[in-house]
Amino acid sequence: MFRALWYILKIIFVVGAAVFLIVQPGQIMIGWKDYKITIQLGYAAVTLLISFMVVAGLSGILTRLSLWPENFVRARSERRRTKGYRTLMQSLSAAATGDQKSAYYLAKQAQKFLPESESGLPLLLQAQAISQTDHIPVQSDPYEILLKNADTALLGIQGLTQNAILAGHFEKALFLARKAFSDNPKNLTLVKTIYDLEIKNRLWNDALVTLKKYPKILSDRDEQDRKVIYIILGDMAKDQGRPDESVAFYKKAYKADQRFVPATVRYIQSFIDSASRRKALSVLEKAWKAEAHPDYIPLWDALAPHQSAGKQDVKFRWFQRIADLQPKSEIAQLALARVAIEQHLWGEARLALVQAEKLGKSAEIYKLWVLLEEKTTQKPEVIRQWLDRAYHAGPSGAWVCLKTGRHFPTWHPIIEPENLFNTLVWTMDVDPKPVVSNYYPPISGVLTATS
Repeated sequence: MFRALWYILKIIFVVGAAVFLIVQPGQIMIGWKDYKITIQLGYAAVTLLISFMVVAGLSGILTRLSLWPENFVRARSERRRTKGYRTLMQSLSAAATGDQKSAYYLAKQAQKFLPESESGLPLLLQAQAISQTDHIPVQSDPYEILLKNADTALLGIQGLTQNAILAGHFEKALFLARKAFSDNPKNLTLVKTIYDLEIKNRLWNDALVTLKKYPKILSDRDEQDRKVIYIILGDMAKDQGRPDESVAFYKKAYKADQRFVPATVRYIQSFIDSASRRKALSVLEKAWKAEAHPDYIPLWDALAPHQSAGKQDVKFRWFQRIADLQPKSEIAQLALARVAIEQHLWGEARLALVQAEKLGKSAEIYKLWVLLEEKTTQKPEVIRQWLDRAYHAGPSGAWVCLKTGRHFPTWHPIIEPENLFNTLVWTMDVDPKPVVSNYYPPISGVLTATS
């Protein structure tokens, strides 16, 4: 209604203007050579007005004609976009009802209708549908589909990384993880993935760099892993004939955690190898006072004074020293009893074993009783009793894997065949028989590349 009134008002205005111009007095004379044309002023004004309106109308028509291809394309694009989002909603509905096959094809159809900048969600639905059903005949990996769009590329790389990890292709997984982080440097959650993959690839120097560069993100791993990596690098340097470098790494491991027995043992052994007996003994006494660990016994033995002729109890008195430093240690009494038996000090050996049995009931105690009886009384029934007790007793301590529950007599940085890194802890509470674990590592196999 208002539009009709507006048109009527415009017509009235134009007609009124024309009438007004027509009734205006005066004439216009145009001369050209011998010709003279006289026109009434009103008619001339109306003619000009009509000419102006015709030109304006033609100009509008020409403008619309010139813009028609662009408007046609825009209208077609909007129709396709509307159809694409309608198809996308149908795909979401199909996915919600569990019809992944329909969801995949509808998402693929929606991707055709939508512009490339808006194809992230259709690609994500296609990848999800492929991963949840085996009834879609496609050749592409679902995560490779996500790489086609910038909005979903990170998900695609992360998915490909996880697939590479599950397949044991750790070099490829590390490459993909680093690429994802370089493309998304603010996504700091990728740092832990990169660090874990550096460990799996045994790129120890790279892992150290990552620990130093992101101490806050890897704070829980830094304290536990740094010392172990130093030990591994020290062992590698020692095996490759670089003793000075190995000592430097052992010192770093010891400084990182002076209560970590494997680091302390290697640090002390480096002093022994370099004939620095006083330094070795100083560190060993400090470590022994902190914890009476069986791994220190061979070091005490290596540092024992030379036994001269006529002094058969020098080594025994040397081991009495560690028993005095740790009087309530079963480990110390066992070491003392073993040396006493070796030196044929039967009475001292019995006293040490009696004292050890008061402190613990490990199998090592009863095995030494067996050895002592075989060398002294040689009574079969007594030996049989000690053997029976040894069979039913557990060890005095062991390195236990936190993941598998298996027991190890010595510490290892990596557990085979599961290839688990830094999972051994020392415990005195050990079952007589190793725990059988149902643990299956999420990642099988570790590459042997080194940095």
